Amino acid sequence: MPNEAHNNAEPTELFDSALWENAENPAAGVAEAVARGLQCDEVRVTLKTAGIGRTTATFTLFSNQATRSSGEPLFTLNGDAVEYDGSPIPVPLTVNDLSRARLPSTLALVLGTFGVKSFGVFKIMRGDDAIGLVVCFYKKGFHRWRSDQILSLQKLGANLPVAANIDPLPNQPSGASGISHERYQRLAQRGNIVILTTNRNFHITDVFGNSEQVLGVSGIQLKEKISIWATLVDQRDSARLMRRIMRLKTDQTELQEEVRIRHQQTGETRWILLRALPFRDEKGEILGWEGFGIDVTERREAQEALVRQNARLQAIFEISRALGELHDPAIVTLTGLRAVLRATRAECGYAVFCAPDTGALEVVAAIGLSEEYLSRIDEVLHGPSLLRHSVITRSRFLIPDLQQDPRAARPLAELEGLHAAIIVPLSFEDVAYGGIVLFKRTADSFYQDDFDLAVSAASQITLAIRQAETLEVQRRQSASLGSLYTVSR
Repeated sequence: MPNEAHNNAEPTELFDSALWENAENPAAGVAEAVARGLQCDEVRVTLKTAGIGRTTATFTLFSNQATRSSGEPLFTLNGDAVEYDGSPIPVPLTVNDLSRARLPSTLALVLGTFGVKSFGVFKIMRGDDAIGLVVCFYKKGFHRWRSDQILSLQKLGANLPVAANIDPLPNQPSGASGISHERYQRLAQRGNIVILTTNRNFHITDVFGNSEQVLGVSGIQLKEKISIWATLVDQRDSARLMRRIMRLKTDQTELQEEVRIRHQQTGETRWILLRALPFRDEKGEILGWEGFGIDVTERREAQEALVRQNARLQAIFEISRALGELHDPAIVTLTGLRAVLRATRAECGYAVFCAPDTGALEVVAAIGLSEEYLSRIDEVLHGPSLLRHSVITRSRFLIPDLQQDPRAARPLAELEGLHAAIIVPLSFEDVAYGGIVLFKRTADSFYQDDFDLAVSAASQITLAIRQAETLEVQRRQSASLGSLYTVSR
């Protein structure tokens, strides 16, 4: 808080005019003079300057530096009127306690997000003309505005140079708490993006954008909950992300990861691209991280669809190649099962043949299943089951969750931790050759494309089996004819 000796000071004595009179950028000089005179944590100044137009600068007291501001300011000067978000506001506007002030809800929310406790907005007047705007922010503590401070700011314009040559200040980082981050808020509101700042331990300190739309949680929840990353990030990616964050604390490099998050309102899984860079103090020590999260679900889904399509084509190619290279029906079936598992990303599965005379089912190929499961599979093969029904009636099944389906052998599915399943018969016309079964250990995880591929692959496998059987019959006939020829001689 300013020294009480200023209570009786002349208005101009509160500010060191040398800071703007000798400055290459008067806006930066005014911002520094006001910040030091009033001990503001941050001051933003906009000045109309002859021949140059409008310039804006921010001075942050804790970093002891002025920066040329960019982007849209929180408050704007339109003619002689001060506006927030396109609507005029009365000035001077002084707020001692943001939590008790009567302000537009969006303004209070934005200021609260920046950590502002007290603030003031003042026009810089030259006669009857508004030549600039001063906005003061207090973040470390509350500030009670005094009449001499308000008067000093209102008379500030009489001592300012209106015509000056202004050389741009270099853009410099002003720290995570810079009020210039208001441009982040406007950017984030126009896209499917959330902009974040964190401390050095990756605890979120500022949130810009509609986090409820992207993540399903409010900005306040993101900042207050220490374990928010564990809540948001899907278990499949959380360990990898946590390891990456731990390395960043020592490597101090850029973070760029794509992770799955669980939307906290809809429950759906979304892909988020996370990217962050460290920001540092004057000594080069990391103060925290600034970054963003962009919803890239549509791009990831398109990429995965392309990968699945390539895998399906590869699976069909492998099965087709087996038609010409393999002649044992069991080996053909195993080759086809392996290709389909890879193409659909199924975790395990098996194939059965159907005896033409008795209709009995026999496992001829199995991949990824435990010995205990296979030792108990007779209840599926010989009793009433979805597989037997599929083989007999030539029906196809895409089952979201075996453990919830009353038609399934649920104890067996629970034993192996199986959920999603695809069951398709190996049949041609009215002849049943067997069936193939694919499993995943996550419910509702097969796509319709996976089901279509399994049906197509089953047709290819059936064709290969029939061809192998035909070749076997021809081989036997040739052997029989050879034997008769030998006997006849």
